[in-house]
Amino acid sequence: MDAIKDTVQALLSQWRRKQRHCKDSYERYVKKILTKREIKHITLNNFKSGTLTLYIDSSGWLYHLQLKKDQLLRQIQADCPEVREMRFFLGEHNEKKD
Repeated sequence: MDAIKDTVQALLSQWRRKQRHCKDSYERYVKKILTKREIKHITLNNFKSGTLTLYIDSSGWLYHLQLKKDQLLRQIQADCPEVREMRFFLGEHNEKKD
């Protein structure tokens, strides 16, 4: 039984590390395509099923980024072809830190 428990824990630990690494990679790509001014207003939420989800802290910046959405998507797809869609949401996302 302990062997199964250890195996499951190892797999979960590896999966969590991979999830964190993926998020770090997408965060790096997003920072690469946005200006420093834009980055201050964005929080990367997650990447799931080809959709990159971002929280924007104000309606003005949400509008600004919506206007640039197609351009941003093309730029990020140049480095990350697995990103098929970007979704923007208004509000700050307070994520629990591990």
